[in-house]
Amino acid sequence: MSLHKSFLIFLSFILPLMLSAQTQNKNTQTSLIRINPGQMTSTIDLRERYTVIHFFYNDDWRKGKLINKHGITQEDELFMMYDVLNQELSISMSGKIFTVPPNEIKGFVFTDEAREVFIYETTKDGAPDNTYYEVVEDGKYQLLTHHTFFKKKANYVAALDNGDKESRMYKRAYFYFKGENGISRIPKKKKAAIKFFERFPAAKQYLKKNKVNFKDKEQLVELLKYMNKEA
Repeated sequence: MSLHKSFLIFLSFILPLMLSAQTQNKNTQTSLIRINPGQMTSTIDLRERYTVIHFFYNDDWRKGKLINKHGITQEDELFMMYDVLNQELSISMSGKIFTVPPNEIKGFVFTDEAREVFIYETTKDGAPDNTYYEVVEDGKYQLLTHHTFFKKKANYVAALDNGDKESRMYKRAYFYFKGENGISRIPKKKKAAIKFFERFPAAKQYLKKNKVNFKDKEQLVELLKYMNKEA
């Protein structure tokens, strides 16, 4: 890579990230460690002495690339860690960790065998605002997954010596549909989901011949593939 090109990359991506790292707020991690998938971890920001809670999508650093605001995937690979709870993407460079300002990118992609693409959306059309979505099926119509978590409260019964003594965090994923009118959550109930998709002629035709479990990712992918093929 030429010196000129490296300098342009520094100005367009690395410099804003460095500035962000210097002005991290209370939701920003100051360190990252290897953790088990689906676990929550806490760190202490010694500068302000408060607890920062993280809930990570990936259990270790993964190689990935940033997608700029114009939708172009950058050439350079970086090590990435995605914090689902705080909706933050961190990258590791030269032994330092930086938090990527969401307004500086369109999304990111993990470039390993799984190759998962995430886009950052700010819509309020029936969907969480200012968050990352995984692109499960791309095209005119997109199937998106929003990864989040829920807390299961402690339910230990001393008399029976049964249950959990501490609350636990569990991953949860919701499916969303992105079309010309923005992002909407796909209903879980069959009748509501059929009504939702029958607004589209291709989907209505597909549903006449195929049964779809709207909680099943693979079946939703097949539906969206058909819709995009007929679009």
